[in-house]
Amino acid sequence: MRNNKVIFWLSVIVIILFWFSAGAGLFYSNAGQPRIVENIYGETVRLFGDGVYENNSMLKTTTAKGSDLVMLLVSVCLLATTLRRDKGVRARLLHSGFLAPVLYYSATTAFGVTYSRMFVIYLLLFSAAFFTTVVSIENFIDRVFQGEALSYSDFAVPIQDLVERGLTEEKPFETGFMDVFCLPA
Repeated sequence: MRNNKVIFWLSVIVIILFWFSAGAGLFYSNAGQPRIVENIYGETVRLFGDGVYENNSMLKTTTAKGSDLVMLLVSVCLLATTLRRDKGVRARLLHSGFLAPVLYYSATTAFGVTYSRMFVIYLLLFSAAFFTTVVSIENFIDRVFQGEALSYSDFAVPIQDLVERGLTEEKPFETGFMDVFCLPA
């Protein structure tokens, strides 16, 4: 499908921008020093003073660096699901699931980090992650409205639930598997 190629290449762009953004946040240093400033409310704030987050408070910087580290791990998972996206519904669902935290991260960095030389990268990352997520979700919705039933059959359901609903008389196993369908609308 044409949309699968678009999603693939948008995901590759997101991953490249993401690695650049998070890598710069973690490893770039301009040998600056922490400094104390007074904010508009008259309070003193200690700024980090080094790297991409030099004009952010110490609390915001440690949070951003921690997010960069964790999201680098998430990006490896996103890369793996991007490469396996054509393997079925489960792979596409996992791919869409890994796009969600990337979109959240990119939004918080684009709008939450003090303006710096990385702003254009943050904005490109947010735009690419947003459009990748929209196209990915639109791909699911489009397939459902075309009359295709999307199924995922590895959804575990406790047998007790099946017994309580009257779907089975006995409890021969602890867990049963049932198909989950996104039926055409």
